[in-house]
Amino acid sequence: LGQPLLYGQSESPLTDKGRTQAQTCAQQLYTQLGGDAWIEKCISQPNQLPVFISSSVSRAMESAQILVDHLKEKIAQIGGQAALAKLGPQLIVESESRLRETNFGRFEKRPLSELQQAYPDFVSHWRPSEGLGTDFLHKFPGGESRADVMTRISNVLDGVCLKYPGRTVVMMSHGESILAT
Repeated sequence: LGQPLLYGQSESPLTDKGRTQAQTCAQQLYTQLGGDAWIEKCISQPNQLPVFISSSVSRAMESAQILVDHLKEKIAQIGGQAALAKLGPQLIVESESRLRETNFGRFEKRPLSELQQAYPDFVSHWRPSEGLGTDFLHKFPGGESRADVMTRISNVLDGVCLKYPGRTVVMMSHGESILAT
């Protein structure tokens, strides 16, 4: 339609731009984790590897897999195939449906302009600018509010902290879900 669409929880493929962004993110993550020296440490201490948890939407899962594949390549380069055989099976992407994007209700897969036209006051507080506050309570028609998303994501974070104490956790989610937390 030539306009931004509200895909929300609906499936849409990862674009070439998204793949490029994920590859850039993978390189930055590798550097932030400690680069080659960190991989050498992981070979002897596998619990230093991050845990990857992604929204169950395929575009997020593919993005997370790009990060995992980058780490596997680095492990193979530095530690060889034996290190990859040892560590590779630990590098998986866990799917978590609660990390999905905001449910935009009847505006899923519809242009943002339709939402703006139908509910201009809602949009001005959902995407605040020029000093307007964020509206956390109003739900998208047939969908979720920002408060709903905050609760959903918060529950995931609480569970991850309990399940993986002391571990680095890399989570892949979506723009609106991240903004809500």
